[in-house]
Order: sequence, then structure tokens, then C-alpha cells
Amino acid sequence: MEGTPDEVIIPFAIRKGYIIATQDDDFSEIIALERLTVPSIIFLRLGPVDSQRATRTIHAACLKHSAALAAGCILTCDGGEMRARMLPVK
Repeated sequence: MEGTPDEVIIPFAIRKGYIIATQDDDFSEIIALERLTVPSIIFLRLGPVDSQRATRTIHAACLKHSAALAAGCILTCDGGEMRARMLPVK
């Protein structure tokens, strides 16, 4: 959905029950400011990466943090580290 405004992507993800995987920190900011409980965000803070590395990171995040993602969280993947903040952000 590259090029689609964040304000369109978030309601779409909520309706479909999707998780948003992104390198754009705007999603986390919007979710936190609006105190939303969904959708979950996988925020990739990896710098420039190829699609295979991004895919491996997203897959590992889903396996390791499936319960938090199902409940609603912002999961930050920063190199080899992953941190989950449950929604709504306080």
C-alpha cells in the first residue's frame, strides 16, 4: 500500500484485522496519540534493508510475540532486539 496515506491504512487494517509492518514511525505515533487498541504495529528500525531481511524479521517477530500482536501492541524491531508496548499506549 505504498503511497497510501496513513489515515487510510489504519482503518483498513482495523477492518481486516491486519497487523501493519512498517519502517515509518508515523503509524506508532498515530496509534499512541489516538489511544487505539488495534491494529498492532511491527516497527522495523533496521535502516536500509533488503526484502528478505525484512521478511525474516517480521516472521521472527510474529513467532516470538504472537500473543502480544494478537492483543494489540507496537512491536519495535531494532537490529536483534524486539520490544513490545501493549496498546493503548499510556
